[in-house]
Amino acid sequence: GIRATAFKKLNGYDDINFYFRNESGEEFLLKVTNPEDSKSPEAYDAHCALMQHLARHGMVSSQPVSVAAADDEKSASTEKVRPPASEKWADLTRFRSSRKLPSTGETHLVRVLNFLPGGLLFGEKVWTHQNFYECGRLVAQIHEAVADFDVHPGFLTNSRDGYLWFLQNTSALLERE
Repeated sequence: GIRATAFKKLNGYDDINFYFRNESGEEFLLKVTNPEDSKSPEAYDAHCALMQHLARHGMVSSQPVSVAAADDEKSASTEKVRPPASEKWADLTRFRSSRKLPSTGETHLVRVLNFLPGGLLFGEKVWTHQNFYECGRLVAQIHEAVADFDVHPGFLTNSRDGYLWFLQNTSALLERE
């Protein structure tokens, strides 16, 4: 396992994210996946494969970190956990109600990634031409890097057909404005 010396909750859209630092000063991201997406662990295998592929092409990308599993006999970058019955999962999706969803009996995928410091473009008070240039440049770099990426079967699994942030649902986003 990893012993945390600093720990704080970070922003998240559908998942709950935590920053933590270990005794050596290494920084990590702990992602607790929402119950719906936790039903498709193969999608997270695909995410990890893509992050590793980007890194092999010289792109800065978070990488999965293997940690000792609960049984101490293996290591994994993704674990499945069930929170205590007293815990609740907040539905953080802006376009749905903000009701609380009970997590009793729900399984959550939990993974550890190396932490990349930075900020959100959303937090910028003024968007400059430089911001847009850098975004476009990054998209182009990703495009080139994934040109030889074989589609991982996990990307073909879609447990959330109506998920607003899938490209095929762009028109639904525009309708909500």
